[in-house]
Amino acid sequence: MNEKKNVYYWLRMINNLSSEQVSEQLQISLSYVRAIETGKKQPSKRLLRAYANLFDIDEEIIFEFSKKEMTSTKKFLLMLLQKICKV
Repeated sequence: MNEKKNVYYWLRMINNLSSEQVSEQLQISLSYVRAIETGKKQPSKRLLRAYANLFDIDEEIIFEFSKKEMTSTKKFLLMLLQKICKV
């Protein structure tokens, strides 16, 4: 499984939750959580709000990281997340 991970994946990792736990807490299927984390699916506005509430983070931050362009700031933050999570 060498798929690119996105902000949803990293938020889950930082919060030390399994994809199963996120699935249960958001009341969505495990396959949908995985599709969101790999960018195959985009969450609805309602689900984006639910993710923000689950991780206690502003929706705008998730939205900004979900944009396609990868700025140097985003690259740096993702690198830090990888080091924190050690994956």
